[in-house]
Amino acid sequence: MVSYDEQLRGYFDETDMESLRTHQTEFLSMVMGGPVDYSGKEMREAHAELDILQTDFVVLVDYLERALIQNGVSPPTSSMWKNTSSSESSVEMKP
Repeated sequence: MVSYDEQLRGYFDETDMESLRTHQTEFLSMVMGGPVDYSGKEMREAHAELDILQTDFVVLVDYLERALIQNGVSPPTSSMWKNTSSSESSVEMKP
């Protein structure tokens, strides 16, 4: 889990994890064509103050991909975030 990962946990120190899970579920449902509408902030706005490093983003995406695969999402769909460069990402990252 990302909140226990030594590299990532600082991003989640003051995060309401229940609210985060809700927003992540809504977001993933929306981008994968599911029936749920995302009600959170735009990705850049939601993550703007976090100063996310690109290396940390890659680690987070790996966690996301593994979770999706463990829950029956096919690898081509689950890995769609891996091909996103920082210039294409909806989350602004520091190099």
